[in-house]
Amino acid sequence: PSLGARPGCVTMPAPVTLADLDAFLGEHRRCGDLDGGVTDTGDGSAVVWMTCSCGAALRRLDGPFEAAA
Repeated sequence: PSLGARPGCVTMPAPVTLADLDAFLGEHRRCGDLDGGVTDTGDGSAVVWMTCSCGAALRRLDGPFEAAA
């Protein structure tokens, strides 16, 4: 998935928290399909993201990131 801005996407510089992900899930679990993942940015950090089929999206910068070997 593209890391570019999407309509309804909020990018926050704050570290990702379980509360952020839980709130998004709670708000959108009945909308439709949810997707999510972690993307290595290549600079030692990562973006944790979730999207909903309704168009809502959540992106949070997290770091440092170490890819599993």
